[in-house]
Amino acid sequence: MSSFTRPQLRTAVARLATCIAIVMILTVTGAAQSTLSVPAGHPTITAAVNAATYLDTIEVDAAAYNASNPNETLAFGAGVSMAGLTIKSNSSLLINVTGGVQFSNVGTIDGLTLRDLHVTGESSGASINMGNAGVLANFVILNCVIDGEDAAGRHAIRGGNLSQSLVMSDCEITNSLGWSTFDT
Repeated sequence: MSSFTRPQLRTAVARLATCIAIVMILTVTGAAQSTLSVPAGHPTITAAVNAATYLDTIEVDAAAYNASNPNETLAFGAGVSMAGLTIKSNSSLLINVTGGVQFSNVGTIDGLTLRDLHVTGESSGASINMGNAGVLANFVILNCVIDGEDAAGRHAIRGGNLSQSLVMSDCEITNSLGWSTFDT
């Protein structure tokens, strides 16, 4: 049996601790990812957002959701902090969000992706309102229609505290009579 000197033992223990920490991080990160279903598992998208954790995906059955939730405001409320959340349709149908999208007094939301939404209605004067939003970083909007419904003074997207990037792709902003599309 060989013996270790104290410096060798310290190095071996430090390497073992590092390996254990890496395995724990990978296990926790991998276990935290899940897909939440609306309306099968959660009655509304907002309810699923409130149950979501790191890197979750909220998958919406657009046909069932559109029939059962005619007036939801997609709300990211006080203290909500998350990273890597994706909200998307499970089919080629767009998800009707008829009360707008509201970010209100959130903590930090990093890497939010809104995909396959048809946003109408308003929340405080905008279809998507980032007013008093805390920090919204790396916000992605894909394959969405943002419809101002020809309402006087309604902005398509409004607010501040947008950090790092906003990416919009394959989106349509229509019927927006507000004086600007982006208002910060």
